[in-house]
Amino acid sequence: MTTPPCHPFQKLCCISQSGDIHLLLVATGPHILSLDLKNGGIVSKWPNDAVQSAERQSLEELGNGIVDDDPPAKRRKPNLSKRQQDEQEDDSRDSSISVEFVSERAKGQRRKKKKAVEPVLPNVSHIIATLDGLRVVATTAEDKCIRVFELGSSGQLTLLSERHNDRDKFGDVYALPLHPSLEKATALPSKPQLQKTKPMKPSASELTVHTKGNLEALRQQKLQNASASKKTAPTFEHRLILGHVSLLTDLVVGTDPSNDSREYILTADRDEHIRVSRGIPQAHVIKNYCLGHTEFVSKLCTVPDLPQILISGGGEPSLRIYDWLRGTCVAAASLEEDLKHLISSSAFNGLISSGIRAVSCIQAMKVRDTDDLGDVIMIVVAFEGIPGISTYLFHPEKCLLKQDRQYVMDANVLDIVLLKESGLMLVSLDNVHSPLSTKEPTSHALAPAIRVFGLKLEKFDGEQQFGWVGYDPATGSHGTVHNGSFEDIASKLNQTLQSNDIRHEIELQSATKPNALYSPLGEFLYGLENLRKKSQGDGQEQEAEELAVTHPEER
Repeated sequence: MTTPPCHPFQKLCCISQSGDIHLLLVATGPHILSLDLKNGGIVSKWPNDAVQSAERQSLEELGNGIVDDDPPAKRRKPNLSKRQQDEQEDDSRDSSISVEFVSERAKGQRRKKKKAVEPVLPNVSHIIATLDGLRVVATTAEDKCIRVFELGSSGQLTLLSERHNDRDKFGDVYALPLHPSLEKATALPSKPQLQKTKPMKPSASELTVHTKGNLEALRQQKLQNASASKKTAPTFEHRLILGHVSLLTDLVVGTDPSNDSREYILTADRDEHIRVSRGIPQAHVIKNYCLGHTEFVSKLCTVPDLPQILISGGGEPSLRIYDWLRGTCVAAASLEEDLKHLISSSAFNGLISSGIRAVSCIQAMKVRDTDDLGDVIMIVVAFEGIPGISTYLFHPEKCLLKQDRQYVMDANVLDIVLLKESGLMLVSLDNVHSPLSTKEPTSHALAPAIRVFGLKLEKFDGEQQFGWVGYDPATGSHGTVHNGSFEDIASKLNQTLQSNDIRHEIELQSATKPNALYSPLGEFLYGLENLRKKSQGDGQEQEAEELAVTHPEER
């Protein structure tokens, strides 16, 4: 019996607290794990068994399809008092519209039971920590929830608050307090706001309509009328600070080097724009734009040691470096040839289909240069669905950007984090999909969940240069960095992450459409190609393919 695949670690976050405490937060499906980088042990897990069983029980009750005479009660929120919960239930009963339809069935035929819905917990899509490392903010994809955790001195995760949003915001940027105000939260209405307009009342009824088609049309009219009368708004404190016409793809905060108290908000969108806006409360004022991309901007990255530098990656794929305060591009490079070389260097190069891969991850840190050109920025770049990374060196004084090296992995790269103090790089790998694929399950031996690299000064192309030396627990190949400490971290982390106690097993489904780019899991792990604008011919061809799949009898 084969072991079901486990969810890969889609997000990484390294935290350095006061003293010599280094923690690694990893997201695997709906779970967040806190690990000690010294011994590789698990410090905390969220949700824990008690929270997870309660959440699953609540989801199972919603999915069992139990028919009751009363409208379904709202789920109780743990952070509300009993009086507030009772008020919500009363409001739900008063505002809900219940319409009963009796369908005819043949004699002796049993009434069909509603199919139970398999409870699925929402997947963690982002993890970020505050500068002091005491608070962690995580978002989940399916329920659009923002959760704030307290991170203890030893790495324990304690949930402080959670705020649910019922819709996507598309191109808007909102400001939320880290800790929600209880007074303002309770002042907002807890039930959906009803519009003052008079609802439309169908002239027909079940007494005057008898045919099956007309009954269904009447039912749809009533459902549409009920849903249209509800206008929901977030019940937590929030403030709209700026907006884009196009879909937002990334956001970072920059600081003016000449004035540390002056912050700016840097936002990227699908329409190749990077906007530099003033910080709160003047976010509506646009400082300038950083232009030059010809495809969507997929990733933004700033360097703490050089705050005036902004690094961006796009769907061309390309890498561009800006002086964002002036809105000027100081260096740029097309990554198409580097991407082709990385694919050809992979042992799985025969599996890839034609197409362009966008930049999916950028990390950067300042290192000492050996050519007496001053400090340089080492940039690490990953591409969507590619089992490897490329590194680049940027000399700020010379405005010189050059390609450094490439590192081939055993699986597609999902996320990268750099630990400047320790000189370490951690790379999470997709050990579920085949290398170079975002929809086909792997048929090879499972790659390690995380690869660990150490920064080392070594001879490369006849010169002493910094490079990343990796340790692979499967092969034992490594280099000597920091007295072998990074090798111990790699072994202990992968040994811990393969434990049965934290395994989140999944059922990898194939793509639903013949020419789909992603599997259902791949849509969550990847999805950047959905941002690429299609030509008119491509759109017509895709529409014809979808029509053929949906209605094969009409071909």
